[in-house]
Amino acid sequence: MTTKEKIFSSALELFAEQGVDKTSTADIAKHAGVASGTVFVHFESKEQLIQELYLNLKEGIMSQLSQVLQNTSKNESVEQVCKTLFAHVIRYLLAEPKQFAFVQQVEHNPAYSICTDDAKDDIGKFFFQAMNRGELKKIDIELLQKIIWGLIEAIASYYQKNNIKQVQPEHINIIYSAIEQTQ
Repeated sequence: MTTKEKIFSSALELFAEQGVDKTSTADIAKHAGVASGTVFVHFESKEQLIQELYLNLKEGIMSQLSQVLQNTSKNESVEQVCKTLFAHVIRYLLAEPKQFAFVQQVEHNPAYSICTDDAKDDIGKFFFQAMNRGELKKIDIELLQKIIWGLIEAIASYYQKNNIKQVQPEHINIIYSAIEQTQ
């Protein structure tokens, strides 16, 4: 494991356990087994570390979702593909509770406004095309993705709190019904 990977791993663990705001770079360095200044060799600030860790984690899940999307059959409906994607994200969040805790903290703290262009990734393009075909509600892509994320996050949090291990189809249906185009 590289020094940067050790710092990422330690930061993720401490952010999940203590919270982003309560974790210092000195705490991260100590946990990673490196000198305090070493963190600043790799990152200009704690904020840059948070941003890079967030983007790294997001890139990982988006890569997985792109793979899921590529593995879907051309015969599957938009509804089937959406539900497969939603269930995959929920399973991922439940399997990676530290990542989930960190992402929640960043997503809900306006101080960590991290901009990404989700409309240009494979998943964003999929949603955009489905909206243009009239299969999903025609709303701003950013709003659509925020609606989806909010519901996924709520369901995954509920599952964590109640120790639910299996994704329930009725919960996936709730997410889809929020974005499907109804006649």
